[in-house]
Amino acid sequence: MTFKARGLYASSSKEPRRSRVGLWLVLGLVLVAAVGAVTAVAVLGRVGLDRGSQVETFDAPTAVEIENETGGEVEFAGGTGPEMVLERQMHGSPLKEPVDEVEENEGQVNVEAHCEGVPFIGQCSVDYMIAVPEGTAVSVETISGPITVSNVDGVLDLSTTSGRVDVDGNVGDVAVETTSGSVELAGVEGSANVETTSGSVTAAGSGESLDVSTVSGSLDLAEFGADVVEAESTSGSVTVGGGFTTAEVSTTSGNIEVATEDAFDLLSLDTVSGSSDVEVPDGTYRITGESVSGGRSIGVETSSDAEAHIDANAISGSLTVN
Repeated sequence: MTFKARGLYASSSKEPRRSRVGLWLVLGLVLVAAVGAVTAVAVLGRVGLDRGSQVETFDAPTAVEIENETGGEVEFAGGTGPEMVLERQMHGSPLKEPVDEVEENEGQVNVEAHCEGVPFIGQCSVDYMIAVPEGTAVSVETISGPITVSNVDGVLDLSTTSGRVDVDGNVGDVAVETTSGSVELAGVEGSANVETTSGSVTAAGSGESLDVSTVSGSLDLAEFGADVVEAESTSGSVTVGGGFTTAEVSTTSGNIEVATEDAFDLLSLDTVSGSSDVEVPDGTYRITGESVSGGRSIGVETSSDAEAHIDANAISGSLTVN
């Protein structure tokens, strides 16, 4: 009985061990298969496929609206004829395909692009190159693709999340909104309104008004002349040129530089810890404001009755006027 008991014990103790080994083997195979599947999907997602290019023409639109949700870029240029020429380059992958939709209604062309397929995996983009007649109103919205506009000479409304925005030569008002992309305006003849969170802004041109704001990017507005200027930055520096009648410039920790050779009515400067350096033409100025701990160096004639007014306020930043 003792021998049989040991034999039964030995037999019963070996059986569960085989089951455990088999279970771990199955789990291992499942894990290997899962890793292989994920790797295959990742590899397929990185495979870029050229889906070709397409060209369409439209008769003399008055407005064009582009909404590109693919991450692709959008490029506008002024054309030489009355037609709009729309060219797109489409890129996809085995797991994601670009979809492009175009509608034309009463002189307005609407274009929308998005991606269809496995979410968050795979490459997909549509790049647009568009030539429009002079004076066409243009509206563009992208996710991360850059926006470039040159010599369109129409009203521009440009928006992107993280893409760069470049405008080179435009007669017409310009509005730009970005989250982290930088903005560069050159040769603009019209009012400009730019809002960005962390991107820097450079503007050159002239117009009735210039309104620019950013949180952490620098503002270089020295080459833009506007009757009314508003510039605001939290931690970036601000540079403003001449040609304004009134200018309001504010920053939290960035420095302010203003250099003008033209007479003005009001220059308002507001900073917490940044310094303010101002160069103005010869004349008499009414200078007001307070600096809690920063110094003030005034190198111009002052009078409480002067027409030109400089109002400068700072907590710990210095003020220099020459």
